[in-house]
Amino acid sequence: GPIGRVGRRAGRVRVGAGRQPMDAETAWEVIERRASTALVRVRLSAGRHHQVRAHLAAAGYPIVGDARYGHAGAHAEPEDDGRELLHLHALSVRFQHPVSGDTILIEAPPPDWAMIRA
Repeated sequence: GPIGRVGRRAGRVRVGAGRQPMDAETAWEVIERRASTALVRVRLSAGRHHQVRAHLAAAGYPIVGDARYGHAGAHAEPEDDGRELLHLHALSVRFQHPVSGDTILIEAPPPDWAMIRA
């Protein structure tokens, strides 16, 4: 659904509402079901501000550790240093360079929490 900005500084978005809503489509598939969570693969048709976080939360599946769009039960186990991290990771990002037109592909290995368990 379309995503529009809400709040004074537009630091938050809302699906189907907000100022100047823009079209956005997010497709996801479950890769692995876990005790109280799931590992999912997400593909975007656009790159809107907070798109993945807003769409998954609106569908009732907030991202682990997302205090902004999630709920109290969505918090992650603390990391070794005590921080709770947002469990959102871009395995790859591909876009067309705005000047050269070249396709740019950036890849990053998954963090430990995103590894598929045997």
